[in-house]
Amino acid sequence: MKLKRYAALGLAALLGATLVFTTAGASLAGGKYGSRGYGYSYITVQSKYNNGTISAPVRPAKYGWQVKLPGGAWIYCEVNCFQTLRDQTIDFYNVIDEYSGD
Repeated sequence: MKLKRYAALGLAALLGATLVFTTAGASLAGGKYGSRGYGYSYITVQSKYNNGTISAPVRPAKYGWQVKLPGGAWIYCEVNCFQTLRDQTIDFYNVIDEYSGD
């Protein structure tokens, strides 16, 4: 009887921790999830350099998650899909400047 109770408490704690870390990860990434259209989830990110916002669909793929760029190409998410979308679109030139030291 005690084993069932401990198992239930452990499961509840695990689910709670998953929810907290998932929500924190999305908010720390500076983006948000949107509605599902055409079977995909949409994310929206805001520029770190006041270049605006952008939304794009994301999907699971064979080797991880992918995000769709405005030109139509699906690319694999690097650290996370929010950062990949931001760095490859609205903050592209700012990111290049950061890495080149300008």
